[in-house]
Amino acid sequence: MYGLATDTPTVPEALATSSGEVEREFKHKRSTTNGDARSKIIAALTNHHQYENGSCLNFEPAQVNPLAREIGVSSSVVSGFFKKKFGSHTLYKNQCGENATLVHALRILNNELTPKLLNRNLSDADQNIKARE
Repeated sequence: MYGLATDTPTVPEALATSSGEVEREFKHKRSTTNGDARSKIIAALTNHHQYENGSCLNFEPAQVNPLAREIGVSSSVVSGFFKKKFGSHTLYKNQCGENATLVHALRILNNELTPKLLNRNLSDADQNIKARE
């Protein structure tokens, strides 16, 4: 007869307790505090795009899986971030193709835009960005 021998354990011995109950191994959350993953993703995007003082040097879009591995969060968390903040990863990639749009997006993510900026003419800010290009 084919099958398992009756004395063959069905659960790895390391996971079974002395009473025969099974202890389950759980993966711990990679980021432990509320907003920790969001902060890591924003920092990684800022670094990836080499964003500093209102300008970017890298316009290549960041990829979900490598970004997730780099910062130690799951790819589903990174995908959710792109969906929430950009509409989707595809829409984020579209913004990477436009310098001013990407710069504005990174300014928003880094909390560099405040309502008092609305008192200025936003086209002045765009002119400053284009002058740096």
